[in-house]
Amino acid sequence: MSWSETQVVATVAPGSGSGFVQILQSGVLSNSVSFALNTPHIMGVSPTAGSPGTVATITGTGFGASQGSGSVRLGT
Repeated sequence: MSWSETQVVATVAPGSGSGFVQILQSGVLSNSVSFALNTPHIMGVSPTAGSPGTVATITGTGFGASQGSGSVRLGT
């Protein structure tokens, strides 16, 4: 996180959801602005069946530009 007179850079915490952003500074609360959390959405998987070791391609939106702390679960 970084903080200056004109900008605050903060990291969205794991488990967070959409809502509002506010800053509390010296006991004074700022106005609020809505913030929508990007949620991954799977549109398809190919192939749709396979044995252990099969490579699957998952397509969709909201996965992020890099893996970070993400993971994939295939099967049970």
